[in-house]
Amino acid sequence: TWVIPFEYFKKILFPFNMNIDIDFAVIADWSQPENWLGMVLLGFFIFCWVRISTLDARTKLYEPGRRCVGFGMAWVFLTLLPTSSFIPLLDVAVEHRTYLPLVGFVFIFSGAYGCLRIWCREAESSAFVSKLVSLSLGLTLLCFASGVIIRNGDWKNEVTLWSDAKKKSPNLVRPYNNIGEAYDKLGKYEEAILEFKDALKLNPNYFFGLNNLGNIYGKQRKLPEAIRYFEKALQQKPDYSPAHYNLARAFHLMGKKREAAESYRKAIKSNPYFEQAFYNLAYLAMELSEFDMAVQNFKKFIAMQPNHSKAHFGLGNGLMMKGELDLALAEYRKSAELDPKFAFPYLNIANIQMQTKNIPAAIENFEKALRIDPSMPAVHLSLGMVYQQLQGNKQKAMQHLQESLRLAPNQPRAQAIRSLIMELENKQST
Repeated sequence: TWVIPFEYFKKILFPFNMNIDIDFAVIADWSQPENWLGMVLLGFFIFCWVRISTLDARTKLYEPGRRCVGFGMAWVFLTLLPTSSFIPLLDVAVEHRTYLPLVGFVFIFSGAYGCLRIWCREAESSAFVSKLVSLSLGLTLLCFASGVIIRNGDWKNEVTLWSDAKKKSPNLVRPYNNIGEAYDKLGKYEEAILEFKDALKLNPNYFFGLNNLGNIYGKQRKLPEAIRYFEKALQQKPDYSPAHYNLARAFHLMGKKREAAESYRKAIKSNPYFEQAFYNLAYLAMELSEFDMAVQNFKKFIAMQPNHSKAHFGLGNGLMMKGELDLALAEYRKSAELDPKFAFPYLNIANIQMQTKNIPAAIENFEKALRIDPSMPAVHLSLGMVYQQLQGNKQKAMQHLQESLRLAPNQPRAQAIRSLIMELENKQST
């Protein structure tokens, strides 16, 4: 009862000191005078609505305006009912809940203005009063327009918007957290850390802030500090899947792969639709040589993201490591189809075809990979070896071996490649 007349109606009629995150006190005690005053004002509003809606035929001249006002008042109630009734909400009062009711007030004022113009025409001082009403309306609209222009400055970006909210609601934790997230997006990590720490001063158990602060430390590669904050966040909310996910990433970067896998599983348990957790766990399983787990998680991810080229590629890798070459080929072809500029599927298709002794097809796919990315030393090396050992084409073999060496002069087999090139040159000269 307190929110609608003393917050929403006030914002609509006198739109000053606007704030995206209102620090509105919850009044749970029905004996408080604010509650009773709110009920009286709402009752008066309802009485006016009923009275206007039931005016008799003697007011036929005012009928269009009356209907407009009645419709507007009904609209205000209907649009406020879902968010301002007996249903408990996390945010008691928020600015955007005035947007739809504002349409009703437009009808109310339009109808009232129309009725007033009719009354002015019938009154003796109609010209003066009519001009006064029009002037007042014009000045009001001018003030509202000026307010919109000023308020737009606060909405310029996330930092300005939430900085304004922090100034107007200094005891709320969310503005500090959201400014920190805005600075994080801009790469201003030190500023973000200050905001998150200010949020935690207000509420040391604020798990959003704990997780976000850990995320910043993770980006700065301060991994032990990041892990400490992720674990604090999980102490406050054990089923908070983003913290489990971020903890897994930190463990992975520290080389603690088993711990990372366990944290990814917990993230998925808390949120069975956490796509990126499935994806990362699948690739981590490949690193751990747990290919069954990798295939399982790639399939779950692909069920949610069927057109993800790299997921099909990863699934192909898992199937290839399990020896299921036909299924792996199908996944590599799907990956290449989804992303024609992705060279690695062609490379792995060629490697499988080498295993199955389909040399012409393997050469074709190696060359497809090079057409997409000519700077792949491993592909040049593979083609060089194929042309040298299986095709007897010394010229092409030398070209690819030399290119592989040029692209990666310090590769592990560099000395062996140089020796092979010298051997081919000697054979050519003889």
